[in-house]
Amino acid sequence: MPIGKKTNFDPVPDGTYLLRVTDCVERSKRDDDTQVFHSWSFEVANECDEAGRRVNIAMPCDMAVGSKLEKMWLALGLPPLALGDGFDTDDAIGGEFYARIVVKQRKGNAGVKNEFETIWSIEEYEKEIAKATAGRRPASKPASRPAAQVTAQQESEEGNDGSSDEGSGDENPEQAPASPQRPVRSATPPQRPAGKSLQFPKTGSNAGGLKK
Repeated sequence: MPIGKKTNFDPVPDGTYLLRVTDCVERSKRDDDTQVFHSWSFEVANECDEAGRRVNIAMPCDMAVGSKLEKMWLALGLPPLALGDGFDTDDAIGGEFYARIVVKQRKGNAGVKNEFETIWSIEEYEKEIAKATAGRRPASKPASRPAAQVTAQQESEEGNDGSSDEGSGDENPEQAPASPQRPVRSATPPQRPAGKSLQFPKTGSNAGGLKK
């Protein structure tokens, strides 16, 4: 046999499985024949890596209130039992239910075994899945403004702050005309034409060309 190959006697890994009841036999402890228990056999019935594998779980013969045996019995859709009522394990053969299975260490380091952690009927499990799926739905995105509305608002804002160059001048007849600008006076005096000087008539004693 190849090393590491799983057999039907190895415990299945921790997980949630759809189980089908295949058998139930009465056994006794090796060190005490007076202590008897039921050894239940199940088959993994859902599509997964462990599909078709066998699961063996020991449970007491008495169905105590709130015990895993009672929860499994009710999950199979079998009628509840009153205190002290007997039951036939054959009524459970072929029934299916969901269970969360974990791996536990046996006493005295005698290997590992599977145990039930949680048990659901098929209907209960499907409701739990639906509830969990609904809680993971993505939140709806906020409605976006229509493109035309966004454009109109942007044009209004740009017209108010004067930051846009679009629509200036005569290209936009709806735009208000700009107020007339006052001419700016230059602080620099007018310059004389190059190469010419201003001529003034000579006066005084040095004026030439004038006769007394």
